[in-house]
Amino acid sequence: MVWFIFLSSCSCSLWSIASISLNRYISICHRLVYPHIYNTRTIPFIIATLWFICFMIDFPNLVDWGRHAYDPRLMMCTYDFTYRYSYTLFFIGFGFGTPLSISIYCYIRIWSFAHQSKSTIMKMAESSTKHNRSMAKKQLLDSDKKLLKSIFIILFMFVLMWLPHAVMVVGDYYARWPRLLHVIGAALAHGNSSVNSIIYAASNKSFREGYVLVIRFVFNSICPSLESSKKRHDSFGTLQSRVNTVSRSSLVTNDPKSNASRR
Repeated sequence: MVWFIFLSSCSCSLWSIASISLNRYISICHRLVYPHIYNTRTIPFIIATLWFICFMIDFPNLVDWGRHAYDPRLMMCTYDFTYRYSYTLFFIGFGFGTPLSISIYCYIRIWSFAHQSKSTIMKMAESSTKHNRSMAKKQLLDSDKKLLKSIFIILFMFVLMWLPHAVMVVGDYYARWPRLLHVIGAALAHGNSSVNSIIYAASNKSFREGYVLVIRFVFNSICPSLESSKKRHDSFGTLQSRVNTVSRSSLVTNDPKSNASRR
């Protein structure tokens, strides 16, 4: 059971990247249908479907198409890629190749959509002044750079960290390659999930703000006394500020010079 959950979680990590790519593609290129596909009723079904696909990728190991085993080279429990080569190809194809293909397709479509939108806006700006055209061109170039940068980082890290493991599993069917290569490949592949959160935070301001909210929520849940103390301190500071304001107002009202000037 531990092996089953382990491999399914690894597959789900890759399919989650594909799911995010598909979400961005629909959000940018098909905005009208996006609310109908992603809403409070459909999202639980999408998540359940995602996990079902990942469970089915590892399910053949339970029916003797493949098998789970302890790999002494990697020093961990995983699937035995030397047991049946057909299942190894199936696992790499659906666990790595398919989500990678989905991600590449979605980001290519996003880039194509952005390029077409830029051409349309530039045509609309041709009737404007020269200054407006140059400003519009600069803004479009900046947005293209940000979009392409985000796409490049995500896909580059995805391929960089999973491709070595996929190549070694498919190419070293007879387990003759050095153990160190397999250890490095497995470490890179499993480390991709940890790197994803850093990549999204570094390339997206909304993710950074979301991380801050989550950290604050967790911190406040663990240390509610500190939060309540902070609230009391803020309340005291607000009250003291109001008292000082009222006191200054009273001094001005009771000042004889002020009253004389009013007269």
